[in-house]
Amino acid sequence: MVTSFNGEKYTEALEKTNYSYQTLLNSKWVASKIELCKRLHNLSWTHHREVASLNSAQQKYWLDRAEEEQLSKRELRQAINQVKWVASQIKISSRLENLGWAHHICYF
Repeated sequence: MVTSFNGEKYTEALEKTNYSYQTLLNSKWVASKIELCKRLHNLSWTHHREVASLNSAQQKYWLDRAEEEQLSKRELRQAINQVKWVASQIKISSRLENLGWAHHICYF
């Protein structure tokens, strides 16, 4: 029996659905991170889960892009990860330049 988190609500949801407790928690987290008015109904819940950890402007950008380009969940995740990776490399390069290592940086 689940009672630690909105007890009756979760117990009832577990009884009425085939979802696990963890799935319900994950769904609640995604719903709390993306405002209802920003959700795109023609994208899957998984698309929304992929952007839930981003800020509001980033969420809008990626959801709009996924819709416009008809990105799959996997393609959306890959695109976001590529941008994060490039951003991390720029930060590293900037830090190295600040430390006087600019001549050791290989730009690609």
